[in-house]
Amino acid sequence: MFHEPEADTIPGRTAVSVPQRAAVLVCQGSGCHKKAKLRKKLVAALEGVADVQWVRCQKVCKGPVVGVGIDGTLEWFCRVKDEKSRRAFVTLLTKGKLKKRLRKQRVARLSGVLR
Repeated sequence: MFHEPEADTIPGRTAVSVPQRAAVLVCQGSGCHKKAKLRKKLVAALEGVADVQWVRCQKVCKGPVVGVGIDGTLEWFCRVKDEKSRRAFVTLLTKGKLKKRLRKQRVARLSGVLR
């Protein structure tokens, strides 16, 4: 499904390739589930921009945790909970721009992995 990431695929990059109608994976583990209000806001922000798919716990527990295919590699982002983070994620999906705020929230150890 996704290939192994190359060394430093994301760091330092601001323009990336995201599929036109991306599938966004949203963790529904117990840690993320406790943040239901934040997940609802995230899903509302993604409505019309991406297809949301719920996945089992990704063992990050710093929710909401979301994943999306970038340049052919599944990348995960944690703590996508405030308005600025949600906007940065939508910008990534719509314009292919990876903002510094979102780059800091990337979970590198899960790059290319779906649990």
